[in-house]
Amino acid sequence: MIGDRTEQPKIHNDDKAWMLMVKGESIPWEKIEKQPDKEYKIRGKDVIEFRAAIEAQQSEIDNGSQAVKQLEAEKTSVEGALNAEKKRAADLERKVATLELDYKDKDAKARSKDAEMAKKVQELQETIAGLEGRGKQVEAERDLAKREIEAMARQIDAFKRDIGDLQARIVAIEAEKGELNTSLQEEKQRLEQQVHDIQEQRDAAIDKYLELEDAIKKPEIKLEAEDLATARACMTCKEYVLYKEGDYKYVKAVHLFDAVHRAHMVSTVTLSEVKNGYTPKTQEFIEKSAGK
Repeated sequence: MIGDRTEQPKIHNDDKAWMLMVKGESIPWEKIEKQPDKEYKIRGKDVIEFRAAIEAQQSEIDNGSQAVKQLEAEKTSVEGALNAEKKRAADLERKVATLELDYKDKDAKARSKDAEMAKKVQELQETIAGLEGRGKQVEAERDLAKREIEAMARQIDAFKRDIGDLQARIVAIEAEKGELNTSLQEEKQRLEQQVHDIQEQRDAAIDKYLELEDAIKKPEIKLEAEDLATARACMTCKEYVLYKEGDYKYVKAVHLFDAVHRAHMVSTVTLSEVKNGYTPKTQEFIEKSAGK
């Protein structure tokens, strides 16, 4: 029996179509819908079938809900994985962009460094060529000086022979002077004057010989490796410090030198370019950079 219920569920038209699935036909649905508070006689079989149908539908609903939940969970997981992949792709794109910028920057620096090194090599080659040319010039000047000294030596020997001959002649004249007349005395004076003039010429020749000998004994110009050493020079203050790659104290000294002269015109040069006319400050900046 169905009755004694304070509120009966309303049966909608959509539900009626489902209710036809129930095999029993003893349930007066239309009457129940019109008078839900009234008691009706219904076969137990119909009630059982009706309940079984409801339970089957509820089971299908539960299974469908479970499937929906599973699909939603899978959707959430897939969306999470997709977002992670998107984030990873964005990170990779940023890294690629950073690497491209870094490559371009390093490539530009490398090109600039290559150009700077090529310029320095050319400057060094020009310096070496100039020093080699100067060395050849000095060799030629030295050979010329040697030839001049040899000629002067031969001339001095000739003067010595002439002086010896004249002195011998004077001695002979002195031995005969008692017998000489006035003309011989004048000849003697003339000869003595000639001796005096020749002696002056001899002294002048000797002085020239000694002067040339001193010049030839001066140290020869050498193409020393030191002339090609690298230096950091301030064109404004006319000062420089030596730079030795790999030597920490020299590196620190150069850094301090650049800091002190940062508002001036500072350039990297060879020692031969600044050793004349520039003041060396290497030891001073080494001590300052070491805190002494």
